Amino acid sequence: GEKSGLAGQERKVRSRALPGLESMSARATGKKGDGHIRIFGSANQDVGAMEAGPKWEGAKGTKCFLESESMMPKILRDILYSYLTKCNHNADVLKQLVIPGVLVYGEAFKRVELDSVGGYVTRMRSSKWKMLNFSSGVKDLTSLFLDIYRVRILVFQNEEIFTQTNSDNDDFDDFLERLHEESVSGESSASSMDIFLSQPAPMKGRSE
Repeated sequence: GEKSGLAGQERKVRSRALPGLESMSARATGKKGDGHIRIFGSANQDVGAMEAGPKWEGAKGTKCFLESESMMPKILRDILYSYLTKCNHNADVLKQLVIPGVLVYGEAFKRVELDSVGGYVTRMRSSKWKMLNFSSGVKDLTSLFLDIYRVRILVFQNEEIFTQTNSDNDDFDDFLERLHEESVSGESSASSMDIFLSQPAPMKGRSE
């Protein structure tokens, strides 16, 4: 059955608490999907999504149309926003992220991608529907493998962007914390203060 994604859950339960009470964990109530591409670790993260159906009824079939045109964009948008909130709404990161999704209905396969190149409007692009069966030629199978490989590449690319950004933010936070400690103690190191101090410009034509 369908299950709620982590990104959708974060969106639905964000800041939900009674006045004077701390936020508490809630059950998954976000947008549900047939599958989620997820990275497990100290903090689990949804990095992609999938919608599927038992048979192919055409691109305008009720299930396919509703899930591919309505549900999938919302799930991918939740994942994009989840990344964004974890990197302090960094606009440069937003412009680089591309969230992948997969649609599978019977023997039909389609890859979709959601991004926000301009930084303020999201767009969703997709490949053409591919029909996979025993009569599929080498060209069709190669195209399928390339689509799957691209999804994998996008997942690792997003993680690299996210990790690098967090690393830079941690370094900057460490610097600010060290600078604050030095200002409180009245001691400063030359290495930290050199960033702000500059040498005076020489006076041209000045007589001694």
